[in-house]
Amino acid sequence: PERPIVIDAYISSDVPEQFTKTRYDLVTLLKEFQALAASRKVKLQVQIYDNLEPSSEEAVRAEKQYGIVPEIVRVRERGAYKDQKVLLGAAVRSGLSKVVIPFFESGIPVEYELVRSINTVAQSKRAKLGVVNTDANFMGGFSMAGGGFQQIRRQPIIEELEKQYEVEAVDPSSPIPSDQYDVLFAAQPSSLNPQQLKNLVEAVKAGVPTAIFEDPMPTIYQGFPGTGEPKMPQGNPMMGMGGAPEPKGDIQELWKVLGLDIPVQSGFQGINPDVVWQQYNPHPKLRSFVNVTDQWLFILDHPDESEDCLSEKSSISAGLRELMFLYAGAVRAEENRDDLKITDLVRTRDDVSGRIGYDDLQNQLRGGSTSAAQLQVLQGPPTGSQTVAVLIEGVEQAGAGEPDAAESDEVAEEEEAGADDAATPEQPAAEGRPIRAVYVADVDYMHEFFSQTRKRPEQYEVDLRPQNIIFVLNIVDVLAGEEDYPSIRSHEPRHITLALFEDQAEEFLKRDYETQKELQEEFNKQKQEADEEKQRKIAELREKMEKLSREGATNEAKRREFLNAQQEYRNRERILDRKLGVRTQQLEMKRDDKIRDSQREAENSLLKLQNKYKMLAIFLPPIPPLLVGAGVFVTRRVREREGISKNRLR
Repeated sequence: PERPIVIDAYISSDVPEQFTKTRYDLVTLLKEFQALAASRKVKLQVQIYDNLEPSSEEAVRAEKQYGIVPEIVRVRERGAYKDQKVLLGAAVRSGLSKVVIPFFESGIPVEYELVRSINTVAQSKRAKLGVVNTDANFMGGFSMAGGGFQQIRRQPIIEELEKQYEVEAVDPSSPIPSDQYDVLFAAQPSSLNPQQLKNLVEAVKAGVPTAIFEDPMPTIYQGFPGTGEPKMPQGNPMMGMGGAPEPKGDIQELWKVLGLDIPVQSGFQGINPDVVWQQYNPHPKLRSFVNVTDQWLFILDHPDESEDCLSEKSSISAGLRELMFLYAGAVRAEENRDDLKITDLVRTRDDVSGRIGYDDLQNQLRGGSTSAAQLQVLQGPPTGSQTVAVLIEGVEQAGAGEPDAAESDEVAEEEEAGADDAATPEQPAAEGRPIRAVYVADVDYMHEFFSQTRKRPEQYEVDLRPQNIIFVLNIVDVLAGEEDYPSIRSHEPRHITLALFEDQAEEFLKRDYETQKELQEEFNKQKQEADEEKQRKIAELREKMEKLSREGATNEAKRREFLNAQQEYRNRERILDRKLGVRTQQLEMKRDDKIRDSQREAENSLLKLQNKYKMLAIFLPPIPPLLVGAGVFVTRRVREREGISKNRLR
């Protein structure tokens, strides 16, 4: 009661179409929260400043007090793009605690943002998340890997976690205290050296909840090695720095503690985990933009799906709609491990999945021209569903404190041998907590691209909305003992929309997409024809020059003829290159003009359709009441005339 919660919301007067639902949700939820707080006698004050201009007094105060500034949003109107400033933020404060939401993104539910902010300011202390320093450098900093000195920015997933947790970097070179962190976050632990990996393994043994992300083949992220690859050398050899790369720890020690049997193949440099493939792509439009292979894993869980690909047994994955992984590994539980309970969180589809060897896949990709047919030959037939992520929980064994006679001698020897180790301060003493961890065989799925698609999915032409970031946040929350947020994140408000209008609008947009695709194909064809014409003309001169070269400079006339031909060849090549450049520029301008015309036509068709429904919305609603009124009027007039003499009627 002595620390009331105050929410100040700042909203622009003009909000683009893609943010109208977000604005509606924000205003509605704030009013709902205020009413709910009043009914429960909770001190919650809500102040909504809407219809603001960027230069208004309230907007200036929002910037000075909370750092809430108008966000520049790119919108398209009548086939043209323009930048618009939008103010759509809020500040939640209670006492000295304050959380600022600079901008409510269209792809993130407003309910989750508000609930998390209110909960955070209401708590006296935040949970602590320790991010283990690995070669993945998720906390940012500087790196000299590969011989170059570069600055690495902090990853967006860490910035997202900082809104809820007290995030701190953890140096695994020293023993990790078992009582200092609520959760550990380890991306690519295989890149740690032997001592660092040993300290991480000891922390996991001590029962520190740990989120582990291990990628056999990082593709989007560059700068850190895959599971079986050697570490990159540090420093620049040209400057007398660096040398042989630092040795890596044995990742199999961590797998053994976690009770995992990762499918691997041995090579000259060590072990390489297999890579999972799945012949399933629910986004066919994606193929026209990039070279999608079967190693792009789309994990969907719809009500009509017969397979439980996103497990409902854990709140980490329950309620999720879609995940996407890139060149992920497979995870299997080790047999005969009664001390651990391993729950599959994410699995591929059973009838279209399998594994491919790391070396086979790497050799195919290294060629530069990845062929889907060749990859499928290397992959072989489907071998069944593959698990990508698991939840690992220790199980208390009955009578675990009383070893049987067969084990008594071994236990006595271990106690005697470990007496000195227990007294050593470098070994963290386990507190008897059971192991609790999540293992995901991919790191690429946390890339900044997925953070951007989560925030503003409408900015991409492909309707790709994987919930990868939500999956990571759920992992950390569940390991930290927070079970409320995962269910809130799965809430996706469904607004009642004009389905008929949206279907017709989709037809216009689909027609526009097909037109652009045809124009691009026509441009490629014409450009190829112009290039072939240039090569044909060049070939004639080249053939003439080669003929003179074969004949040789037998006399001065022949030598002069060869030099003239060589000069003509160079001049003609420059002229043809210039003509080809001009022709290509003309084709590009022609293509872009037609694309703009197509977009403008689609926009005009949508505008006409909108105006049509607006007119119907204006004129149709009064018709039923008017008809009812006319019917009532006629009925009453008829009843009034009943029983009255015709002589009295005028």
